Amino acid sequence: MIERIEGTNAYRIIPEGQRFAVFYTKVHNRLLGPLMAADRLPAPPEVRQALLVLHRYTDRTIDLARLPRTA
Repeated sequence: MIERIEGTNAYRIIPEGQRFAVFYTKVHNRLLGPLMAADRLPAPPEVRQALLVLHRYTDRTIDLARLPRTA
């Protein structure tokens, strides 16, 4: 995503890094933000329940892969 400017302690973002950052910013703003807000009222119970199932499934999959838990 970044590269060091030779002979300095400075870095610059490379084109692929910029595209990556823009893509994930859009994913967060358009998908993750609204999706995570859906687990609180006034979201319909069905949506909150579906998110809870996804959360549990994801945790179980991570545990089965023996990946460390984060805070």
